[in-house]
Amino acid sequence: CDPCQAVWYPVNGVPVSDFYCPRYFDPVLPDRDRYSFTGAIERPLQILEGGYLSWIDPGDSALYQLGAGETVETQVADLNDLKRSTAALRTIVDTSPVTPQLTRRTLRPANTAFAATGAVAAVTEASRGTSLRVAQAIRSLATEDGRAEQSEPPRRGGPEQGN
Repeated sequence: CDPCQAVWYPVNGVPVSDFYCPRYFDPVLPDRDRYSFTGAIERPLQILEGGYLSWIDPGDSALYQLGAGETVETQVADLNDLKRSTAALRTIVDTSPVTPQLTRRTLRPANTAFAATGAVAAVTEASRGTSLRVAQAIRSLATEDGRAEQSEPPRRGGPEQGN
């Protein structure tokens, strides 16, 4: 998520960071493709405001980072630092003082077509369909002969409450 970490979209009402797709690392720009889930990243290797990209340089085996709008990379850890550390690379990056930290001020909702309210409605509809299938499977397991009943699912509160 690092290049687009400051962009979020809702999943069941919870903000989730955008993430890059496999085409993000393409060496050339094809006609049009999706480089992040929400579509906020518009070209390969683009780093959005509040994001960054980390890598190990094969030349010196040091860990580097480049932030949005920066033209010169910053060394996060050299080979000796990496050799001495028992921490995972993700931990080294996340705990580095040069790594941009997310705050409520830096987070912003995705405003692309991929993250539009139509997508939220589609997810809501899919969730309802899944819940109906799960309810039907549970009713099927609860019946004596194991067949799913074709009746409507029980309403909240149950029949004893008159619903």
